[in-house]
Amino acid sequence: MSDFSSKNALPAPPKAAGLGDLVSALSSFYKFAKYFYNKDTKRFIGAARDFIIANADKAPSDAATARLLTHWVNIKFGKFRSRLVSKGLKSALRVRKQFRRNDDQLVALKESYPVWTTTKTRIPNNVLTSLPKREDGRRLCLRFVSKAGSNLPDCPRPHFKPQALSDEAKAVVNQRWNGLLTECKDL
Repeated sequence: MSDFSSKNALPAPPKAAGLGDLVSALSSFYKFAKYFYNKDTKRFIGAARDFIIANADKAPSDAATARLLTHWVNIKFGKFRSRLVSKGLKSALRVRKQFRRNDDQLVALKESYPVWTTTKTRIPNNVLTSLPKREDGRRLCLRFVSKAGSNLPDCPRPHFKPQALSDEAKAVVNQRWNGLLTECKDL
């Protein structure tokens, strides 16, 4: 027998780790809709899926962006359901046209989310590849050899004094953190 008491609940859904999870969820929902919903509802779900797929390359692919877009798509699904109940199918299907990049709600969410507006410039790839490695293959933390020092308690990069440092890496340290430590001037 099964236990149908109120103490049983569905497990919490996993959080999206990136846009790939959102695309996967919408694709699965679309496949489900092919067999269990009418063709208009299936097209609505397909419009959401197609929008996310088309714009996945233009958006950052981090977990926060995926949750933000999931929230926005969920708002649109809620609007579809609300209009379906209150005004009918024809009105509900108009929500499909709101899956566009200049949608007011999406623009407002983008502006409120700092990653989509301005991001810090990253260390260039050519500098990263020129950094010395430790035995475990991890590359040096540039901030550690700078005057500012590394104040991150869980820095993913190792802290050590390298044998040498490329000119590009020195330029990045000078530009970002006002130069090398006095102990590292000889690099």
